[in-house]
Amino acid sequence: MRNKLSYITLATALLGLSACSSDEGPSLDTQSQVTIKANLVTANENRNSRTEILELDGWGLHMAWTSTDQIGVFNSSNSQSVFTPNLSSGTTAETAYFTGNVSGEISAAYYPYSSSVTDPTAIPYTIGNQTYSGVSSLSDTDVKVGVKNGTTDDGEYDIDFYPIATMLYFIVNTDGCTAFNYTSSETSSSDYWPTTTTTTIEPYTLSSVKIQDASKTNGIWAGSFTFDATAGTEATLVSDTPSDKITVTLGSSSTGLEISSNQVAFYVAIAPGLNLQDKLRLSIIGKNKKSVVTTNYWGQTSSTSSYVEVQVHLTLTLSQTLKKGYVYTVPLNLSRAEENPTDYEYVSGDDTWKLDSSIGDEEDY
Repeated sequence: MRNKLSYITLATALLGLSACSSDEGPSLDTQSQVTIKANLVTANENRNSRTEILELDGWGLHMAWTSTDQIGVFNSSNSQSVFTPNLSSGTTAETAYFTGNVSGEISAAYYPYSSSVTDPTAIPYTIGNQTYSGVSSLSDTDVKVGVKNGTTDDGEYDIDFYPIATMLYFIVNTDGCTAFNYTSSETSSSDYWPTTTTTTIEPYTLSSVKIQDASKTNGIWAGSFTFDATAGTEATLVSDTPSDKITVTLGSSSTGLEISSNQVAFYVAIAPGLNLQDKLRLSIIGKNKKSVVTTNYWGQTSSTSSYVEVQVHLTLTLSQTLKKGYVYTVPLNLSRAEENPTDYEYVSGDDTWKLDSSIGDEEDY
């Protein structure tokens, strides 16, 4: 399932089905083909959920089912089946019909399907190192649980799928940051044939960001988890083996994400375990383009260019508790971090720097 996202996504999407509906689905004593009407739903029940990812008019992302998506479905005997969508290649939809074979009543469902899952109450999910190369990569970290609404007039199971992970949308601004901007001009001491050398450093790419706990009191937000797909909208990620750090690779390992107009934006998926005043330590690693232009006495010029790694470190303090199914905008203006202008090739910010508006407005996806 490479859904369309309404602002970012998680590594394995899960669906939990609630049996609270008074309408029973098709009852089958032997394994038969069953159809599910699968609806993508956001945290506030708007039908803007996920699957493949699209950017929407500057405010967020939107998810939709695609032809390659698969959901896992359990019956009352805890036997799992895989369901596939009735979508042609290249098409997407917020509501799609999935078919598969199942015996008896459907009790739970999750996304994405994994053949190794045997227990619908303990579906494994890992939040670890990630790669972000654009919104389409968000599907690699999507997690959804299903809630059964009963049946349609045509006898299909009617199931809503909700996201249960949390997304952070980082907007990194390098404007005014010495680490990413530097210009100097020097004239040789020769009185007879003076030359002028101008060195310019300008932002090129961000290659990765390392995120780790900055406080031993932080909630759990990364590592190995399980969740109960039978819990429906009450499904939560339960920590199995917690981790206190992840690395997000931006773009390809050789180029990174291009800094355009002093800005780079990217998404990171985490578990909804961070609370008000929790602190994260960020190490933002990028490359600058270093250009050296030499002009001799007669006005002739020569130039060379190279790429220089830079790092900026800062501490992020959360201004609110993070909730599942939401995306939070995190604006980072790197000029706010203290830098050493004489050591522009490898600059570190102030370890105690605090982002006042650390976590911005929440959106659901």
